[in-house]
Amino acid sequence: MAEFFDMGGFGSYIWSSYGFAVICLGWLNYTSWRNAKTTAEKLAILQAATPASPKNASQKNQLEKYRLEKPRPIKYKLENS
Repeated sequence: MAEFFDMGGFGSYIWSSYGFAVICLGWLNYTSWRNAKTTAEKLAILQAATPASPKNASQKNQLEKYRLEKPRPIKYKLENS
């Protein structure tokens, strides 16, 4: 069993590399989980704040106004050099 852990004299390098890899993968797993959790919380907040469908006429009229509004042309001022 000692020969297995010694690995031909390179055991300290090999086992420290395995340990470092396990720490990196654990950290990656933790940060991915934390990111997914905060993203899910933000999504829940946004979904709660946004109505599923407009129920009164004023909201429908506002949506129609924005949908039918013509795009405004962009005016640029050119300066003489």
